[in-house]
Amino acid sequence: MSIRKLKPSQYIEEFYPGGGITTQAVRNWIRKGKLKAERTPGDHFLILVEDNKPVNNVTKLVSFLES
Repeated sequence: MSIRKLKPSQYIEEFYPGGGITTQAVRNWIRKGKLKAERTPGDHFLILVEDNKPVNNVTKLVSFLES
């Protein structure tokens, strides 16, 4: 298993292209504990993404929006 680190904008481009998701929404998901992330020394977020974990984007988005 490898872990990739993505900026919020990169995360959106990869997992929710054209979905209308904003970087602020992604930062809110991080703060609520919905996404695993780390802070950089410059106080930015990097989302930790497991490469081998299958993702069902519809299920994940519905889960985020319901909470």
